[in-house]
Amino acid sequence: SYTQDTGEQFPLTLTPGVILRGDEPNQGSTVLVIGGGNIISPTFSRQNVTIVTLEDSQIRGLTITNPYTRGTGVWVASTGPVIRNNTFTRSLRDGVFVTGTTDAAPLIEDNLFQDNDGNGIAVAKDAKGTIRDNTFIDTGFGIAVSQAAAPLIESNTIRENVDGVVVSNDARPVLRGNVIQDNERDGLVAIANAN
Repeated sequence: SYTQDTGEQFPLTLTPGVILRGDEPNQGSTVLVIGGGNIISPTFSRQNVTIVTLEDSQIRGLTITNPYTRGTGVWVASTGPVIRNNTFTRSLRDGVFVTGTTDAAPLIEDNLFQDNDGNGIAVAKDAKGTIRDNTFIDTGFGIAVSQAAAPLIESNTIRENVDGVVVSNDARPVLRGNVIQDNERDGLVAIANAN
């Protein structure tokens, strides 16, 4: 476990090219990162975040939890990290938040998003990226896409959440081959000018 009690100072900021690797075969079940700290985001003001990614960084095989009010597990802003084989659970807002320009193009693949209060993944502003082969279960919205964001969302399992996928504002995601079922309210919601 990596926490404030073990000496970690949050948020952890990954420098370009760094790979943060734990237990990939078990989606991080034996390597826990729990905590959060404040950042000032140029696109979303003050945020409480566990890990901040920079260009070409990678997160593989961790369980990430932010137990603080409006806490987000991983913050991606105008970068293209790889986030693979992790578990995002019990964060009080999002597992992963992606924001910024079209340079915000992460690969988020083969992760488990479970029991987060807000969203499994939120994609905002002009962000893009690929969200592939993930499982979203028992979370607020499985995936929330807003503003002018346009990610590729493919081959995910999105079930037993409040809502499966919520698309709002002028967002235009591409959805392919997802299983969206047994959500409390709706599987797919498109609001305003969402396409």
